[in-house]
Amino acid sequence: PKSHTLGLPSVEVYNCTARSSGMAVLPDMMLGMSRSMLTMMQFNEQKQDYMDSLANLEEGTDAYTDALEACHRRGADRCVKVANMHRGLYVKAAQFIASLRGGTGDRGVPRPYTDALAVFTDHAPHKSAAEIVEVLKEVLTLGAWP
Repeated sequence: PKSHTLGLPSVEVYNCTARSSGMAVLPDMMLGMSRSMLTMMQFNEQKQDYMDSLANLEEGTDAYTDALEACHRRGADRCVKVANMHRGLYVKAAQFIASLRGGTGDRGVPRPYTDALAVFTDHAPHKSAAEIVEVLKEVLTLGAWP
């Protein structure tokens, strides 16, 4: 098991712990729950950051704009850490969010998010075939491949 923390209580996240039962592969419910819980904790931490940082500032002022931009940067960094940790669908979601910049400009997703998540479009994390062969064998029941 590999423990990951992002400024939060330690949460154990296990890499591919699917169990085989005959011919069927059962999903590891704890893996999904751990990922979901950690992601929700990150969302709540970011929401609180916005609330605390902007609480006593008047919208439209330079101080408000600076604080909002700083919140966006911190939130974007959190999103990158979550996507790097969980990979898979989280990386695909990051790629999608990064791609929104072209259609919405700065009106939709704040630029610090699209800029930070763009790392997943050109430099997406990858693993060699040797690193994923056991997972492929188990999930796809490929026997002796490769």
